[in-house]
Amino acid sequence: MLKSKSSIFLLGLEMLALAAYLWHETVSVYWDWRQSRLSLLILLLIIFLICVSLGLYKILQHMSKVLSKRTGIAVARIVRAFILSLSPLLFLFLIFVQHFVFLKDMRPFLLPVSLGGSAYLAVIFLSRLKKTYPQAIATPPETIQRWNPNRLEPKRLAWFVFVISVSVYILYSSGLIVPSQPLTGDEPHYLLTTHSIIKDGDINVYNNYRDKDYLDFYPGELSIHAFAGKKGDGHLYSKHFIALSALMVPTYALGEKLVAKNSNWSGNPETKRRILVFFARFPVCLITALFSLIFFLLVVDITQRKDVAVLAWAVFSFTSPVLFFSHLLYPAVSVALLTILAFRLFVLNKETRSLSAVLSGAAIGLLPWFGVKFIVLAAVLFGASALTLLSSRKAQYFWKKALLFLLPIAVSAGLYLLYFWTLYGNFSPVSAYTGVTPGAELPAYAKKLLLFSFFETLSRSLGFFIDQKYGLLIYAPIYILGFAGLYFYARKKRREASLLMVMLAVPWIFSANYYWGGYCPPGRPVFPVFWIWGLFLALALAAKQNPGRKILATTGIVLSFAMVWAALRNPWILYHEQYASELGGEFLYSKLTRALSNSFVKFHDLLPSLKELEVFNWLTLVIWIIAICGIVVLYIQKNEIEKSRRLSLKMGGHLCFVFGVSLLLVAYVFFDIHRNNKAVFEEQNYTLYFQDDNHFGKEAEGFWTKGKRRASVILESPHPLAAIRIKLASSVGGFTSVQVGPSKKKINRAKSTGLSNDITFSPVKGFPLRQGYCYFITIEDSSGFVPFQLDRNIKDNRNLGVFVQLKAVN
Repeated sequence: MLKSKSSIFLLGLEMLALAAYLWHETVSVYWDWRQSRLSLLILLLIIFLICVSLGLYKILQHMSKVLSKRTGIAVARIVRAFILSLSPLLFLFLIFVQHFVFLKDMRPFLLPVSLGGSAYLAVIFLSRLKKTYPQAIATPPETIQRWNPNRLEPKRLAWFVFVISVSVYILYSSGLIVPSQPLTGDEPHYLLTTHSIIKDGDINVYNNYRDKDYLDFYPGELSIHAFAGKKGDGHLYSKHFIALSALMVPTYALGEKLVAKNSNWSGNPETKRRILVFFARFPVCLITALFSLIFFLLVVDITQRKDVAVLAWAVFSFTSPVLFFSHLLYPAVSVALLTILAFRLFVLNKETRSLSAVLSGAAIGLLPWFGVKFIVLAAVLFGASALTLLSSRKAQYFWKKALLFLLPIAVSAGLYLLYFWTLYGNFSPVSAYTGVTPGAELPAYAKKLLLFSFFETLSRSLGFFIDQKYGLLIYAPIYILGFAGLYFYARKKRREASLLMVMLAVPWIFSANYYWGGYCPPGRPVFPVFWIWGLFLALALAAKQNPGRKILATTGIVLSFAMVWAALRNPWILYHEQYASELGGEFLYSKLTRALSNSFVKFHDLLPSLKELEVFNWLTLVIWIIAICGIVVLYIQKNEIEKSRRLSLKMGGHLCFVFGVSLLLVAYVFFDIHRNNKAVFEEQNYTLYFQDDNHFGKEAEGFWTKGKRRASVILESPHPLAAIRIKLASSVGGFTSVQVGPSKKKINRAKSTGLSNDITFSPVKGFPLRQGYCYFITIEDSSGFVPFQLDRNIKDNRNLGVFVQLKAVN
C-alpha cells in the first residue's frame, strides 16, 4: 500500500514517538530500570511498539480503502495525507527532554497537544475531501432521519431536553465527577431560614444563629444577616427574602429525615453536611432544568427550527453562566424561570389563553418575593405585558383576560405589604435591609439606589460583558455572536427586538448602578434576563451558515466549553474577592489571569478591567471593543464565494500553524513559573515560590495545602541539591501524592504512623535559572478537614489538606 520511503519513515517515527510516550507513562511506572533486567524491558518495548504500529496501520488501511472506493483517489495518496496529519505525534519525543532538564511537568500536556494537532489536520483533510467529493463522507439517510431534531415529535424532544438537563445539573451538584462548590456568600443564610421553618415553624432566625444550627450544613462561624422585627431583638428576620428558602423546605426536610435514620451519616459531620446541601440544592437543579426547557421552547417558537433550538439549548444550558448557577442557592435562577415563563406565555403569544394570563400574572407577582431588587424586573415585565394587553384590547374576552392577569398580581402585592407590616410594622420592603425603624436610613438607601453616575454605570454595563472578573463574554466567548443575532432580529421584527432590548437593558443598567454580584460566578446580577441574550445567540445560529460563520460559531463554542472544562476542574477561578480594591495587589486581577500569568507573560494586561479602576487600561478596552465589532461584522456579512472543486492535499500552511502553536504551548507550560508569591526559609537556605492559590502561605516552617487541591511550589536553592526530604502531617488519615521533578510517590498517612510521614527524593533534577537551581514540587491530598469541626475550641475554619515541611540536602 505504501511505496514512498519518506511516508514509511515518517509513519515509523510517529509510531515510535507514540509507543515511547505510552511506555513511559504506563509500563515504566511499574518497572524500575535499575531493578529489572534490561533485556526483558527492551523486549517488552519492542512488543509494545509492534502492537501499536500494527493497530494504527490497520485502521489507516481500512479508512483509506473506504475513501478510495467512494472517491476514486489512489489509496496511497489518501494514506500519505493521513500520515501527514499524524505528524504532531512527533512532539511526544519531547518526553525524553525531561530526563535531562525539568522545570515544570509538561508530560500530561504533550498527548492532548499532539492529538489535538492531529485531529485538526485530519479534519482539514476530510473537509477538503468532502467539498470535492460529497459522497466521500456521507451519513446514511435513515440515520439522518432518525437523529434529525426537525423530524422528532415536539413532546419527545422536550422530554429529552428536560431529562438531559436535570441529569447533568444533579450530577454536577452531587460532586461525584467534578468538585462541587461548598456553600459560600449568601447561600447558608438562605438555608438557615429553611432550617428555621422546618425546626421551629417560623422564620425567626434569632435562636438559630444563637444555637449555631448552621453547623449542620456549614462549617465554621456564620455572620448574622438579619435585622430585628417589631417584636424586639429576640426576633431576627433574614435580610434575604423568603421565597427561595420556602422552595427548599420539602427536599431539605427529606434530607434531614434520611440523615437521622442512618447513624453513619448523622455521626459524621462532613457526610451529613454533604447530604443536606445536596438535598437543599435539588430544587434549584430542577428549576434550572425547567428554565432550560422553557428557553428551548422559546427558541423553537421564534426560529421554527428544532435543530437550531437543540444547539442553542446545549450551548446556553451547559456553559457559563447557566451551568455554574444550576445548583447554587441564589434566587437568580428562579427569577429567570418566572421571567421567561411570563414572556413566553403572555408577551410573545399575543392571543393569550385565560390560563396563560393567570400564570403570567402569578409569575410577575412572585418576583418581589425573591428580593427587593426584582421589583424593577417585575415592573418592566408588567409594562411589556400591559402593552400586549392594550394591543389586543379589541379581542374577545379582553376584560376577562385583563382581570385574570391583574388578580394574582394584586393578591401577591397585598400579601407582600402585609408580610412587612407583620414583621416590621411598616410597608417598606427596605425594612429587610435596615430593620424595624428605617428612619434616616431609608432615604439614604433610596438615594443609593437612585444615584446615577454615567461613567460608572457605563463601565459596569460594559463590565458585565468584558470585565476580566465578571465579563460573561470572557467566560463564554460564543455570546459575542449575540450582537449579530440582535442585528438579524431587528431587521426582521423591529418591534419585538426593541421590546426585548428594553427588557434586557433596564435590569442590566439598574444592576450596573447597584452591585456586581458578590462572591459568586460571573453574571449573577443580570442572570434573570440573560436568556434574552441567549435568544439573540440562537437567532445568530439560525442564520444561513456559510464557511466564515461556521468557523466563528465553532470556534466560539469550542472556547466556551474549554472554559467550562477549566472551571469544572478549578471552581475557584469563578469566585473573586468582593473588596479587591481594599486588598490591592494581585487581588485586583481575576483568578483566571492570575493562574495563567507567570514571570514571563502577564495576562492581566490582555483582558479589560472595568471593576477595579486602579488597573483600568483604555488601550486594552478599545482593542477588545474593536475585536468584538470585527467578529460581529464578519459574521453578519455574506461571503458566499464559490469554492474551487479541485482537491488539494497540500497542508503546508496548516502544518506550520499546528507546529507553531504546539511549540508555543509546550514552551509556555515548561516555563510557566510564578515568582511573585514567595516564602524564604533562611534556616534551610532555600526560597519557595508558590505557583497557585492552593495553599495558605508560610507558617511554622512549612505550609498547609487547601483541602483536596493540588498545590504546586518551586524550591529555589543557590546550589544544586542531592536530595529533598519532605515531612507530611495532618489531623486525619488519607493518601498524599507527592511529585518532585519527574519522580512521583504516593504516601499513606495512617493513625499507626501518627498521621505523618517522611519521604526522601534522591537524586533530584533541577533547572538553572537566575543564578540558582529550581525544583518543581506538587502535593495533593485525598482528604481535607476543617479544624473547627474536629475541635470546637479551635477557631480555625479553613479547609486544610496536609502540612508540608521541606528540607534541602546539598
